[in-house]
Amino acid sequence: MPVSPVVVHHSCLLCSLQELESSIVAAFPAAQERSRQLGRAVILRLDLDARSAPFWGLLPHALRQGQRYAVWHDPETDFAFVGLGELFAMEAREGDPLPQVQAFWRDVAERVLEPCLTAGSVRRFAGGLEVLPLVVGGLAFGRHSPERGDAWEGWPTARFWVPELMLLGRPEQPDEPNRLIYHMRVKSGDSLKVSLKKLCVRLENLQSSAFHEQRPSSRPSMALRSRPVEARAAFCRRVQAARQAMCEGRLAKVVLARAALLIPPEGHVYDLPTSLACLRAAQPDALCFALAGPGPVRDGRCFLGASPEILVRVLGRRFRTVALAGTARRDADPQIDAMLGRALLASSKDLHEQALVVEAIENAVLPLCTVLNTVKNPTLRKLPGAQHLQTPISGMLRAGAGVFELLQALHPTPAVGGSPALAAAAWLREHESLERGWYAAPVGWLDAAGNGAFAVAIRSALVTPQRAWAFAGAGIVEASDPSAEWEETELKLQTVAASLATRLEAAA
Repeated sequence: MPVSPVVVHHSCLLCSLQELESSIVAAFPAAQERSRQLGRAVILRLDLDARSAPFWGLLPHALRQGQRYAVWHDPETDFAFVGLGELFAMEAREGDPLPQVQAFWRDVAERVLEPCLTAGSVRRFAGGLEVLPLVVGGLAFGRHSPERGDAWEGWPTARFWVPELMLLGRPEQPDEPNRLIYHMRVKSGDSLKVSLKKLCVRLENLQSSAFHEQRPSSRPSMALRSRPVEARAAFCRRVQAARQAMCEGRLAKVVLARAALLIPPEGHVYDLPTSLACLRAAQPDALCFALAGPGPVRDGRCFLGASPEILVRVLGRRFRTVALAGTARRDADPQIDAMLGRALLASSKDLHEQALVVEAIENAVLPLCTVLNTVKNPTLRKLPGAQHLQTPISGMLRAGAGVFELLQALHPTPAVGGSPALAAAAWLREHESLERGWYAAPVGWLDAAGNGAFAVAIRSALVTPQRAWAFAGAGIVEASDPSAEWEETELKLQTVAASLATRLEAAA
């Protein structure tokens, strides 16, 4: 059937679409047939040249349009994306969420027609592989009670979705063009003409709005009212209780979490694009993320963070994780800063805490590997405001093992849970009153081939327009000092609080 030509205006995206028109016309019948065979909609992926797109302009565009969004920036692999809209989604509220997420990913991956239809030169991302994120989302730390009426009310145990649009690129390298992946939903009875028209309208809207966004600029911080969710004395009592359990031989380590409620000045609300930009600027070596909350996007709920800890990164058969434990502050004086780092590397308490994490990770992933490599001695991970002990761990996966098997084996690591894992989890259920929600849990993405990356959602906050809850944790071992552990969590909470306090918008 003849198809009306795509109307081309003077815009990068529609010109790129024109290059693909003949490929779409040729591929559409195959997509319809695949949909008929599967009995459900399939995904035709279009790869468009978006070299003129201001990378971070898509987030304010999504907020204005009320579209679901996901933001990811991984400086280690020099890879970032912003996802807009929602094509397919799943939520888990009962039972073990990971098998439900895996079933959703398999269903979505089966719907994708490969190869991707590409305009211009083929781009490679994330370590040289052709990786095109498909499914994004996160999980809760463990079983939780989302109906308790606390900050996490209404949040599911897991939520993953397929964005309709995904802008991929290296935003800190402006000379490199971005790519825009459009997920065209095709059913057996769909009209090619209608599908193309919808795509044109979508791209025109994006071009006229998001492509003219200015990069958020930092403005002087405003004072937030900070209120600890738990009093210092109560937290220190929990540290003492944990140390007692260790003296009795029931635990080797446990991580205690706490939160602070951050309230903006009267008449102001949080400005997410600027907060995220400031978080990235303040933590350039951390993995930054932002995920729209469940329910209507216009509610303004968002989970964001700048995590120093990758839980797992899988590319082909290769995987990487890291053991991260032990914390010391930074200092503006280089000599004092170096002294603090040396003290951390020599601290028997912190080295013991780090060794527990390394051992637990090795034991967890060894059955999944044909090769396992662990750096012998921990090194320093220096971040603005804090420095940590880190031990990179990498290897090759055996046949049949992938991201989900690693997530099942690794989460929660002793860096956010404790050791032994089951005993620590049981102790936390009994003694930790804080609802962690998605704090310290896996957040990340997967492509159709099973490549993916998940961060440990620490240095994070749950943000609404009028309220924000910042989260932090401290690893407790027998030698821990309660007051020092409180101060460590204060240091970590300030990482997020300082970014949220920058350029608060006046309430309408």
